[in-house]
Amino acid sequence: MAIDPLQEEMRTVYQYLTAIVAPRPIAFVSSVNHVGQVNLSPFSFFNVVSIDPPVMVFAPTLGRGNIKKDTLRNVEQVPEVVIHLVSDGIVDQMSLTSANYPYEVSELEMAGFTRVESEMVAPPRIAEALVAMECLVTEVKSFGSTPGAGSMVLCRLLKLHIDQECIDDNFKPRLQKLHHIGRLGGNLYCRAFGKALFELNRPEGPGMGMDALPDYIKNSQYLTGNDLGKLAQLHRFPDEEEMKKVTNSEKMKIILNKTRGRAEQREKMLCEWCKQLLTEGQEYAALAVLMLING
Repeated sequence: MAIDPLQEEMRTVYQYLTAIVAPRPIAFVSSVNHVGQVNLSPFSFFNVVSIDPPVMVFAPTLGRGNIKKDTLRNVEQVPEVVIHLVSDGIVDQMSLTSANYPYEVSELEMAGFTRVESEMVAPPRIAEALVAMECLVTEVKSFGSTPGAGSMVLCRLLKLHIDQECIDDNFKPRLQKLHHIGRLGGNLYCRAFGKALFELNRPEGPGMGMDALPDYIKNSQYLTGNDLGKLAQLHRFPDEEEMKKVTNSEKMKIILNKTRGRAEQREKMLCEWCKQLLTEGQEYAALAVLMLING
């Protein structure tokens, strides 16, 4: 199925993009207007775009009737914000602030948050947030003037506040303690902590690549793209000692005896063993096993 976004209604494009580009972190942004009235709103069009200098971006979109979000109106008057992390402990209060309150209403008070004065910017922080980032708005770039058009708000970090419980003994963030909440499509959110997390090590330099793997391995019906990706990260093929260890193992002898004269069953069992070794972090042994499929 192919979709031309220019031929679709804005709402349809919105539903596709917010479902596909997900999960998204949520910027919980406090801002003030020129008379000091406070607004607090969540935005899931949000990310980090630079480290040096430290810059983040969030993007309010125009609503029906081409109405600007209160946050956008505020930063045009006072170019400062505080971006808070949305954690599991405040997610329902955060949802409360997403309602369309009148401009003069403070969502901070409406949602029952505790106000804390910021150190370097005019908008206040909320005490309940595990992370708060005081920022200077350096640029606002609009992408249009019709409903759904976004305005990219670039924010330079001035000061970072993080709850002490979320810092380890080496002064690094404890990811499991931050209890991140992510935005999906529709009314769906996700919790990015606990069993939802997994570790994926980056390759140590360029691997030999998928094209170096034998065709009978690349084309096996029992191996997934993830399996092949792990093997392709290796820098070499198993050496003689590694091959000998697998070949002479008791498990290999059992598989060869069980599958004598049944090539497809042998491939299946060797691939299953390979998958087990990959989950155990024994990538070279896993590749050695596969190289014996045609052995």
